[in-house]
Amino acid sequence: AAVRSTRWAVCRAIRRTCACDRQQRQPRVVLLQGSVGNVAAQHWGNRRFAATAEKEPSYATGKLSGYQVFHCNKPFKLHNGGVLPEMTVAYETWGVLNANKDNAILLHCGMSASSHACSNENNPARGWWEDFIGPGKALDTSIFCVICPNNLGGCFGSTGPSSPHPEDGKPWGSRF
Repeated sequence: AAVRSTRWAVCRAIRRTCACDRQQRQPRVVLLQGSVGNVAAQHWGNRRFAATAEKEPSYATGKLSGYQVFHCNKPFKLHNGGVLPEMTVAYETWGVLNANKDNAILLHCGMSASSHACSNENNPARGWWEDFIGPGKALDTSIFCVICPNNLGGCFGSTGPSSPHPEDGKPWGSRF
């Protein structure tokens, strides 16, 4: 409760400090760093202020193994109008796709950054849906082929901020 009230107090203070100039309808830009900036961005987004950083942060990369990779060399248009010149999506599968290719289940979970939903031969570590994937379980791999992709923008094998930009080889960073 104390953390929550502190977050809201910080957000209220930022909201008052960064209120839009009513005549020019332009938001004031304020430099926010560390946890205060993160809290403000989480609660207020860019509605009333623009959060900036002095330098590009370092981006973590996942240390998982055992996934497969789909690579598309063609430009990929995003819903926001941006375009990725190429992209990679990491994924894992369990079970076998049948001849008719009609037994596939696409498992996509926004709560996890990785595609590692269940252990497999290439990665025996317990996955985030281990209790639900496998023979005789809810996602029965003796019947279904379960496919779980890593989120685009994630740090576990798919193209994201830590991936090298194809033009300059530097991480995409905030350009992503």
